[in-house]
Amino acid sequence: MLEYPRCWWQKMKSLTRQESESHLRLNNLPLNWLWLKTSILVGSDGELVFATLKQIVSSDYNERMAIIVPDADPVDLVWEKNKNEPPPFEQVVVDTVRELTKLNPQGHVHVTELYAAVNTVRRCPPGPLMSLLETRPWFVHVGDLHFRFDDSEGK
Repeated sequence: MLEYPRCWWQKMKSLTRQESESHLRLNNLPLNWLWLKTSILVGSDGELVFATLKQIVSSDYNERMAIIVPDADPVDLVWEKNKNEPPPFEQVVVDTVRELTKLNPQGHVHVTELYAAVNTVRRCPPGPLMSLLETRPWFVHVGDLHFRFDDSEGK
């Protein structure tokens, strides 16, 4: 059994200790309507499409890492398809960058957002993703870990 420091729960804003030390109470958090990236399945190609939709959120989250999946079944189908017939990693990244740049008026994507989105389709540590972004000429670094996809490179 894992041993946690005696006061680990005190760092969690939504937890309070009950009479017994073995019981914690999850406090009611306010529901907030926020605009978040949402992964939804559309189209006949069976690929994930990302949109920014208003969602109810009742917890702390990292805005760059958060992706709402309203229905997990279509995402599971894409996951299974990619598990049985895995597309090249570079193609997954290119397709994901193309989708995510549609959500940004500047036409670029942050590495953290890209990492989270790629991992909805295929598990990948950050190293290969960063390597791909730095070594391919069609990914243009625009500063502060933001990248733009340059279609003129023919990819």
